[in-house]
Amino acid sequence: MKKIKQQKEKEKKPKLKTGELSSSAELKKAQEQILLKTSALMAAANGIVITDKNGFIQWVNPAFTRLTGYEADEVIGQHTRILKSGRQNDEYYKKLWETIRAGEVWRGELVNKKKNGTFYNEVETITPVKNADGEITHFIAIKSDITEKKNHEERRRNFLAALGHELRNTLAPISLWLELMEYKFNDEESRTALGIISHQTANMKRLINDLMDVSRLENGKMELDKKEVDLYPIMEKAAQSILPSIKKKEQKLEVLTPRKPVVIFADALRIEQVFTNLLQNASKYSGNYSPIFFGAEISPSEVLIKVKDSGMGISPRMLERIFDMFAREASDKGSEGLGIGLHLARELAHLHGGEITPRAKDREREVSLL
Repeated sequence: MKKIKQQKEKEKKPKLKTGELSSSAELKKAQEQILLKTSALMAAANGIVITDKNGFIQWVNPAFTRLTGYEADEVIGQHTRILKSGRQNDEYYKKLWETIRAGEVWRGELVNKKKNGTFYNEVETITPVKNADGEITHFIAIKSDITEKKNHEERRRNFLAALGHELRNTLAPISLWLELMEYKFNDEESRTALGIISHQTANMKRLINDLMDVSRLENGKMELDKKEVDLYPIMEKAAQSILPSIKKKEQKLEVLTPRKPVVIFADALRIEQVFTNLLQNASKYSGNYSPIFFGAEISPSEVLIKVKDSGMGISPRMLERIFDMFAREASDKGSEGLGIGLHLARELAHLHGGEITPRAKDREREVSLL
């Protein structure tokens, strides 16, 4: 009887066919993949928000809570405008929505508001999600907190502005006394000493002016007086301004200016500053008796200015950060300058719709101006 009962129990158990076994394994694998992806989203360091196509929040990860102070159940069902700070105008949000509703990815910075009312800065990327028919059904936003970075940049800008003002105030009476001394002392020894002081004072004045200009650029206070100007006199003035450095090292400066007037729409003083900074850099890193080339190539759509020297060259490591603030070669610590001239030159070129391109091998720098 016992054997008959066991046999019946075996018969009751369903037998899985090969196809059913395969489907079960695939289902398990799919479930594992979903769990993995969900776990990854939950563990992500950046805040992640999933909304419907109208911007109503459907899901957030723990990093979102750490960033904003809102728990998931407090924001699910709410519109993303719950984070709105008022720091961006309506036009900013209009362009954002136009971008993502067109099926494109939007990237940008936002100042948003936390649950406790404090503002924070974030870099955000919003990506549209489409169904099988190509229709947008959801949006995924990835948020990264850059508040501390912004605060650091603000502190640096304030420091540069304060430093520039203090140094300028200190240098003013030195320059005045130097002029008075040049009138009073005429003997050769005094003239030599005063010449050295004058040279160093001029260098200090240039560095201070560069610091002030960087501060204006970073605070968005750099004002340009753009108008139609001839390129030739700008290049001539830039070349004249570095003649003391050229003569001191007995270098040879070859200047190739346009034969005919070339009119550009620019702030003449600022473009001259770009050229001067590049030429000073070329002279600084070239040895005595070295040739330096400064010329222009003209095309119907742009002006290409070339500055080329025969200096030590630019290392691949340095080439990546040559335009960074205070960037200098390791072997350059004892020379004059703060490492801001090329940074300033590039930013001024950008304000004119131009670009500066360095070449490591032949120590060439190209300035393209539209």
